[in-house]
Amino acid sequence: GEFFAIDNRCPHHGIDLAGGHLDGKIVTCPGHGWEFDLETGESPILPVSVRKYNIKIKDENLLLDV
Repeated sequence: GEFFAIDNRCPHHGIDLAGGHLDGKIVTCPGHGWEFDLETGESPILPVSVRKYNIKIKDENLLLDV
């Protein structure tokens, strides 16, 4: 029952992260292997990050705070 939302574009070359590999809470960019934590948006290795969005649940709907 956990939900996370981050930008879908890798900051390296703008490749869609949705096409990457997911291992636990770490998504790996399919282009060059950059990794991002879904919980924080930060890379566990590199000094880069993607935007993380806060999520609210209302009446069984997920709402992103953008």
